[in-house]
Amino acid sequence: MNRALLIFLWIAAATFLQAQTRYPVIVIETNYGTMKAMLYDDTPRHGDHYLKLIKEGYFNGT
Repeated sequence: MNRALLIFLWIAAATFLQAQTRYPVIVIETNYGTMKAMLYDDTPRHGDHYLKLIKEGYFNGT
């Protein structure tokens, strides 16, 4: 599978899930399965922007 398509699917299907840790966890659902990713504080601006887009519904239905 084309790497760019996999990355697109990963981002397009992302939803936010509040984790029991201090780091937010996102859940990515694709036709190939479900993945979870934890957003660490190493890149706080990137993580904050990504969470903002998720909360705004930017990735819904894509």
